[in-house]
Amino acid sequence: MKAAASGLNIASAALQIRRDEAQDRRRLILATPVLRERELMVFASVAATLAAALRERGADDRGALVTAEAMVAAFRVAFEYWGEHPDRELPQLVDETLEELKAALGSAAD
Repeated sequence: MKAAASGLNIASAALQIRRDEAQDRRRLILATPVLRERELMVFASVAATLAAALRERGADDRGALVTAEAMVAAFRVAFEYWGEHPDRELPQLVDETLEELKAALGSAAD
């Protein structure tokens, strides 16, 4: 999971550098149903890539897919929050959101 989180952090750092462009793209996607649908397909592809990487590192198929989907969902939550809070840095929000995911899953197991 650390390797996948590292990949999400690299992506978030790249987006942070191009914040204005990323935010313009976000607004366009939110306003265009066809682009929203395409964005969902992109995130599904990212999750599949993450799941494959996790499987290569020894995770079983179901565990890899669940972990990858959850991590992509956390990234999306962080990205949307970032769009509404321009004073925050995306890499930090990704880290915080992944920690919240871990905490939620840990408490759900109790």
